[in-house]
Amino acid sequence: MENINLIRKVAWNFTQTTKLEFDDLFQEAAYAYCKALDTYNPDKGAISTHVFVCMQNHLKNYIKKQIKDEVYIEDLGYSIDKPEETFEDILEQLSPTASDMVEIILGNVGDYIFTTKKKAKQKLVSNLKNSKWSRKNIWSGISELKLMFN
Repeated sequence: MENINLIRKVAWNFTQTTKLEFDDLFQEAAYAYCKALDTYNPDKGAISTHVFVCMQNHLKNYIKKQIKDEVYIEDLGYSIDKPEETFEDILEQLSPTASDMVEIILGNVGDYIFTTKKKAKQKLVSNLKNSKWSRKNIWSGISELKLMFN
């Protein structure tokens, strides 16, 4: 394979973002590379671009399938390595700033639940600014909540 380093790079990038095993992702990327060679058309661009896009798309689909399989296994009652945390456990880990934000959101849940994520965030920021929250506290709290709940 003349583009072995490209295959490694794509697999490594996905390993870093998904925490899946490099060997599995490399194998899938190599498979996608071989399949992409069959569909390559030199009139449409460079081979490296074509195989790169094909490998990325294949790995995205592979990861979606892996996640779907994990959820299915979890639904069957098999244990996954991830320990179960309750909402209260998560709240205890939050800083006072983020904890106050959660209380504000839960106290006015109607303002945030029936809207888009962007509009809810804008509404929260507006309410916090009106309550004299500093810009630094607002964004550090929002960043912390994103990390905890994503």
